[in-house]
Amino acid sequence: MKSVGIPGITRICALLLTPAISNGSKMFRIPGKQNNTVRYIHDMYTYYQDRRGEGLTFRCATRYRTDCSSVIYLQNLHNLQEQQITVTGEHDHPGDPSLLLKAQFDITIKERARERAAVDKPKQVFDYVCRLD
Repeated sequence: MKSVGIPGITRICALLLTPAISNGSKMFRIPGKQNNTVRYIHDMYTYYQDRRGEGLTFRCATRYRTDCSSVIYLQNLHNLQEQQITVTGEHDHPGDPSLLLKAQFDITIKERARERAAVDKPKQVFDYVCRLD
């Protein structure tokens, strides 16, 4: 699989990682940990959509553990690439520079497992994904 745009991100992952641009930084939409959920990555931090109230509000994923007050506001979810991302509050914990690579690995290994579940053993799937890029 060929890499696109971001080092280590394959074409499969590029389809799932939808970027939005804010002052030169990007926001990515990735599958959540549970079925039918979505996470967002922006500037080395993970956010979840806060469904309370009106508008589109995204809160830091560690807000309960670390009491983080960082929030992102968006106009809509339909066109992430062409809208302004407003970030308020400061993170009180360090960011994770490898978040995108971890997301890419998770997405790729799940895709490969779905495609080859009847043929490959779990170790073969893992080894295949580790050899990519």
